[in-house]
Amino acid sequence: MITGAIKGQVDQIWNALWSGGISNPLEVIEQITYLLFLRRLDDLHTLEENKSVRLKEPMARRVFPGVFHDREGQTLTVWFTDPSLEYVSEETGDEVVLIKDRSGRAIGFEKLNFSVSESDSVHVALETAPA
Repeated sequence: MITGAIKGQVDQIWNALWSGGISNPLEVIEQITYLLFLRRLDDLHTLEENKSVRLKEPMARRVFPGVFHDREGQTLTVWFTDPSLEYVSEETGDEVVLIKDRSGRAIGFEKLNFSVSESDSVHVALETAPA
């Protein structure tokens, strides 16, 4: 059983999602899974940035090399590596498509039916919380 600080953090996330209108427990778990996935990607990117600064060299491997928003097609596409490596796309539900390379490694994702008002620009940012 989970107790203490970790349980408190999970409860805070659960309450935030609940107050945001997500009440189905499976949807909450799915959203927490997305957050954990994105947190890991952000951690990997931060490590690469720190390594680059330390060695005074350009980043060898960018975790987030490309973010593209197609207003007409209403898609947001995020590439973690070279888009030409795309081999297969896998629908994961909730209008999210995971893009994989030949080895099955995720190299990007696409959010379908993504729209913002005409005057808004799209800013993609990931936040991390202390572990």
